[in-house]
Amino acid sequence: MKKRGLSEVITTLIFILLAIIAIGIVWYVFNNIVNQNESQISLGKVTNTAQINDAKVGILESQIKITNNGRDKMTGVKIFLSDGTNTNETNYPLNLGQYESTTITIPLTSGFQPTSATVTPVYGNIEGQTAIKDLTQDYSIEKNNGLVAYYKLNGDAKDSSGNGNDGKIMGSVNFVQGKVGNAAALNGIGWVNIAISSQTNFNEELTYIAWVNLNSPALIQTYSSIIDNGWWLATYPKSWIFYTNFNNLNAIEIDTQNSAGQRVSVISNSGIQANTWYFVAGSIKKNNKQALYVNNNQYNSSVLSYSPGSTNRNIGIGAIVPAGDNKFNGIIDEVMIFNRSLSYSEIQQIYNSQK
Repeated sequence: MKKRGLSEVITTLIFILLAIIAIGIVWYVFNNIVNQNESQISLGKVTNTAQINDAKVGILESQIKITNNGRDKMTGVKIFLSDGTNTNETNYPLNLGQYESTTITIPLTSGFQPTSATVTPVYGNIEGQTAIKDLTQDYSIEKNNGLVAYYKLNGDAKDSSGNGNDGKIMGSVNFVQGKVGNAAALNGIGWVNIAISSQTNFNEELTYIAWVNLNSPALIQTYSSIIDNGWWLATYPKSWIFYTNFNNLNAIEIDTQNSAGQRVSVISNSGIQANTWYFVAGSIKKNNKQALYVNNNQYNSSVLSYSPGSTNRNIGIGAIVPAGDNKFNGIIDEVMIFNRSLSYSEIQQIYNSQK
C-alpha cells in the first residue's frame, strides 16, 4: 500500500511538472508572438510617423514640408497628390533622422492641379503612419522666380501671383468657359488695364504667356493685341506676332511684311484656326534672342542689344495701352507676366501643365 501511494505521488508530481513545462512553452511562444506584433505595430503604425508641416501648390510645382516624428531614420517617403479624381504617386529616397525636417518639390504634370497631399514614410522596408493635408494655393513658389502677375480671368481681373497687381476691367467683358476654368471673352470693346507696381522692373527681361481662342474665322484676318506694355504679343493676319516699335531703339527688322525700320518682330507662320485654343508666349532677354512660342513650338529672332520695355507703363490685356487701341475680339485665358526671360523648358512646363 505504501509503495502504491508513493508511486501515485511521484506520478502526480511528474504530471504537474509536465504541465508547468507545457505552460512555460505556450507562454514563451505566445509572448514572442505578442512582442513581435507589438514591435511591428510600433515600427509600422504608431511610433514611426511623418508630420506634414506645410503643403502648397503653385503654377508649376507643389512643395511638401515633412518632419520625421518616428524613432528611426526615415529612409524614404511616398507622396500621393490628388485633385479629387486622379492621384499621382511619387517616391523619394531620404536619410531623415528623428525630428528632422525636409521640403520636397514635386513638378506638376500635364493639366494636373492637385488639391491634397498624402505622405507615407518608409523606415527600412516598413511603412509608417500616413499623414494627409490639403494643398494651399500659394504662388510664392513662383513669386521669387520672376512671376509679376497671373490672371486666371475666372470672373474677374484679380492677380493670383500674390503681388497684388489686380487689373481693372475697361468697357464690356464677358466671362465664359475657358481653357482652365473661365476666361475673358473680349468683343472688341472691353479690355483689362493693369497698373503694375513700381518695384516691377522690365528693363532687362520679360515674358508674356496667354491662352487664346479666336472664335470667329473673320478674326483670323485682323491685327489685335493680346498683351502690351511697349512689347506686344498679338495676332497678325493668319499668324502670331511679338514685337516692339519704340522709336529710340536701334532695332533689327525681322518682320518682312512691314517696312518700319525700327520695328522688331517674330512671326509664326503656322497659321490660326477658329474655335481652337492656342498657347502663345513671347520672351525677350537683353543682348539675347527674343522668342515666340505657339503651343509646343519655338521661333527665334536675331540677337538684340537693347532693353525690352519700361517700368512706368501700364499693361493691357486685349488692347494697347494707354488708349486701348487695337482691341482683341476673342477669348483670352491664363495670362502670366514675368520680369525675366523664361527658358524653352520652363515654357514647356507651363504649357504641359495646362494643355
